Amino acid sequence: MGEVLIFNEAPSGTIVGDDFGEDTGFQIKTPKTSKFQVARVKGQVTWKYKVSGDDEDDSDDDEDAEFKLKRLVKKNGKQSVSAELTLAEIAHGPSCRAPSSRSSDEFTTLRFHFKPDNNPDNKKFWETCGEGILALYYYAGDSRSELTFQDLHVEATLRDESMKLPPPLPVVEAKQAPAAVEATVRPSSTAPPKSTHGGKTYALVIGISKYITRGISPLDNATNDSRLIKQLLESRGVIVFYGEDCNSFEIYELRDKFLAALKPGDDAFIFFAGHGCEYKGVQRLLARALTKGEKMRREISSQTIAESSLDLQQLIDSMEAKKTRVNVILLDCCRELLPHELARADVEQLDQASMRALNPRAPEGTIIGFACDEHMLASDGFGSNGLYTSHLKDHLGNSLRDIETTLRLTGKGVEKDPHNTIGQKPRIKSNLTKEFVLFN
Repeated sequence: MGEVLIFNEAPSGTIVGDDFGEDTGFQIKTPKTSKFQVARVKGQVTWKYKVSGDDEDDSDDDEDAEFKLKRLVKKNGKQSVSAELTLAEIAHGPSCRAPSSRSSDEFTTLRFHFKPDNNPDNKKFWETCGEGILALYYYAGDSRSELTFQDLHVEATLRDESMKLPPPLPVVEAKQAPAAVEATVRPSSTAPPKSTHGGKTYALVIGISKYITRGISPLDNATNDSRLIKQLLESRGVIVFYGEDCNSFEIYELRDKFLAALKPGDDAFIFFAGHGCEYKGVQRLLARALTKGEKMRREISSQTIAESSLDLQQLIDSMEAKKTRVNVILLDCCRELLPHELARADVEQLDQASMRALNPRAPEGTIIGFACDEHMLASDGFGSNGLYTSHLKDHLGNSLRDIETTLRLTGKGVEKDPHNTIGQKPRIKSNLTKEFVLFN
C-alpha cells in the first residue's frame, strides 16, 4: 500500500516577513522508500495575513502569502529544492476578488486537493521514481507583513517504485524554457492524421490568473482555462507553446519561440485568458507584474506599460508575415480595464483617456473570437472555467466543422447559459475568404 505522510505542526506566533524574498521551511518528513511518486496531496490550512497600510500604500511590490510543499534532494552534501507545489495563497490588498483568499485581520481556512491530473504542468513534482524528502514552507511577504497560522493538516500519499502509476505520454519540452514557459509536442502511436492542407498547426496558449498589481483584479479561472485549451489542442496533435502567470520576459520568450516555429502554409492559433485593453493606440495583453525578487535579479526598478504587456496587433501582423494558411485568435478576457479597477498603476501612471476597448485588426486569413462585446465584461465563471471557455471546449475539437461556425455556436451557448447574469455576448471579427476547418 502507499505511504501517507502527515504534516500537522503549524508555526507558532505571528511571523513578520522580511525583505529577502525567501521561503521558510518549518516541517520535514522523510519517506520510508528511497524511490517514490507523490500520488496525492490534500488538506487545509487556517491562517491570516495582514500587510500594514493595505488600504492606502502605493507600493506595487507586495506579494502573496504562500504555503508550499517542496521536494528536497541532496546534491554534493547540500539540500536543494527539486520541485514544489503551492498549496494555498492569500493575496495582498483589497483588490483581490475572493474575500476568502485576501489579506485580512480574520482567520480563513483554505482547503486543497492536488493530484497529477488536476495539476498537470507540475511534472517534476509528480514524477515517478522520484527521491528525497518532503518539507512544508511558507512565504510571509516583506517587513510590513504579518502571517499567523492557527492550524494546518496536510496528507501526502506516496507510491513506492513497485506500485508507481503508469508514466504519462512523453513530452518534448523547449530547450531551457523556464517553468512558467514551455513548448510541448504530444507524440502518440495513435496520433491524428496529418492535416490535409500539408502544414502543421502551432498554438500559443497563455493564461494569467495571478495579477499582483493593486487595482488589477486577479482571476480565479484564467489558468484553468488555458490548461483546458492546451490539453484539447494537444489531443488533436497541435504543437503548443504554453505559459501561465507569465511576467513580460516570459511572454516575450514564448512569443518568439512560437513565431520562429511558423512556416508558410501552417495554421496558427492563439488563446489568451487574462486582462487586455487598448492603451495609447496599441492592443495590449497584460502580463503579470514583476515580483520584487524578479526585479532584483534583473536589476529593474520599474517597467512601462509597453514593457509589461504583449502587443497583440504586432503579434498578429508577424503571423501574417509568416504566410500562414489561417490565424485563429481567441481572447477570453474583458476587452478593457474599467476605471474603477485602476486605483493605481503597476508600472506607470495609467492615463484613462488613452484606454479603449481591445479591438485588433484582422488581416486576410484571420479570425478573432472575443469572449464579450466592447465595453462589456467576460465572466470568470461559476465553476473551474470561465463562461466562454466552458462553452468553447464543447465545440473547438470538432474536426468536421469550420472555425467560424464553431465560434458562432460557442457564442450562442454563452448567451443562453443560465449563469450568464451579466449579459455577456461573445463577438467575432473575421477576414476569412473561405471556410477553414482546423485539425483536418
